[in-house]
Amino acid sequence: MKNYFYPEERIAIVGMGALLPDANNVDLFWSNILSKKVSIREVPDSILSRDIYYDRDAFGKINKKDKSYTRIVAPVDVDDYTSLSRKFKIPPAVAEHMDPNQHVAIYCVDQALQSLANSNINRERTAVIMCTGAPGIRYNNIIRRTYYEKIEHYLRNNPRLNSNFKKEELDELVQGLSNIALDGTIPITEDSAPGMLQSITAARISNLFDFYGPSYTIDAACASSLAAVISGITGLLRKDYDVLITGGVDVTLDESPFVVFSAINALSPTGSYPFDSRANGFVIGLGGGILVLKRLEDALRDNDRIYALISGFGQGSDGKGKYIAAPNEEGQFRVIKSTLEMSNYNADTIEYIEAHGTGTSVGDVVEIKALKKAFEAMGVTKKNFCGISSVKSNIGHLRYAAGSPGLIKAAMALHNKILPPTANVENINPKLGIEDSPFYILTDKKQWRENTSHPRRANVSAYGFGGADYSIALEEFRPEFLKKTYAFSKPAEDAKNSSDAPTQEIVLFSGSSIEEINESYRLFVEENIEGSDFE
Repeated sequence: MKNYFYPEERIAIVGMGALLPDANNVDLFWSNILSKKVSIREVPDSILSRDIYYDRDAFGKINKKDKSYTRIVAPVDVDDYTSLSRKFKIPPAVAEHMDPNQHVAIYCVDQALQSLANSNINRERTAVIMCTGAPGIRYNNIIRRTYYEKIEHYLRNNPRLNSNFKKEELDELVQGLSNIALDGTIPITEDSAPGMLQSITAARISNLFDFYGPSYTIDAACASSLAAVISGITGLLRKDYDVLITGGVDVTLDESPFVVFSAINALSPTGSYPFDSRANGFVIGLGGGILVLKRLEDALRDNDRIYALISGFGQGSDGKGKYIAAPNEEGQFRVIKSTLEMSNYNADTIEYIEAHGTGTSVGDVVEIKALKKAFEAMGVTKKNFCGISSVKSNIGHLRYAAGSPGLIKAAMALHNKILPPTANVENINPKLGIEDSPFYILTDKKQWRENTSHPRRANVSAYGFGGADYSIALEEFRPEFLKKTYAFSKPAEDAKNSSDAPTQEIVLFSGSSIEEINESYRLFVEENIEGSDFE
């Protein structure tokens, strides 16, 4: 006899879409995860010039002199981002100025909507809450063009240059510099502002798909996409809207992130190795993922395909840590613990953690310590029952959008009943101290065994630069854990004409045995006794 039933406030994941390294849809992404495909390769010279920005010997030095010591990335297979949204017949002049992040968002949202088993959603009650992306290629375009104006003004008004060069020679010099400095940029027009603003990405979706609900973006650094999901869930629970489109994308790539993250020794010069003894930094990844969420009751009513249920979440900040950019064990611990508490089931029933797992030597150790501390605080004593994995071993770190592929991966794991592996693990980092803990590193896929007393359960984490900590708890959807009580209101015969009169309700109970029906009745009375007139 089962004693567990899904509480009414569960949120259902009913649709998903993705564009990720070596995967233009969710199914291919999941296949790559199971095969432990690693999508990391050398960055093209057109993005990071070896002659100008690369210095392999800068690794470990204090002053990198604005150089990158790495040349690896996990890219998406897209040559022309405007092609991703071409089916929507966006005017070419507008499409050209739209940042690639906007085109990828449109592509992923369209794919997520196409994945719905029931595509009839109420557009007036649909919200779009997404993470913001990095400043973006189109933003960089404007910065380069406006700053170049200063350079050209200086050259043309420099007395020494004017005295030593003929006008034609100076024109030739300036034109040559312009060709290099403005290569790949486009002129600034009336379409530039809406094209380059990352804050307008959600609005672009609402405009294109004609959604009327709240529409905005959230910035919580590398935790941004989970922050967007959690913000959106609160609105679903308040019934501010009925459908939520959420997640995030980040495909911004030029020399800037390589130089910036090399300066703080965050990047790996060799590869992405979460939880491995070789872990020495993260690898920049590109892509995005979008999820469509509904309240469980609405998903059941609409006969939706349910990939997984969201059962709880936690969000917080590190507060005053040692350094604003350093991972903080206490901050992560608090958020994981609050997620476990909100879920309201035993932590030792969680058998999979999709970790933030960036592959930095410090970050991985801090994250495992926080997990161990949180599970211990929840009274867990079992050892090595909960597998840990990280999608960054396959596709690198998507920065602002990092939480989306992790959440999609966990939902697919629950839906397909498979514990997914971490790629690139040769020797588990001994500093993790994972042997005498509730956890183990998932190095190979394996069937996720069913437990008859509760659904399969997982947690997903994302931590952002600056101390943003976010966590989400998931459950498998299995119909046998639905409450078997149904209420139908009917006015009392003697109160047909009185709005103040009480109503009578018929409550039906069903089950596979009389014991299960009695248990359903007991739970119903227990949950509804307050404020009722039945005994």
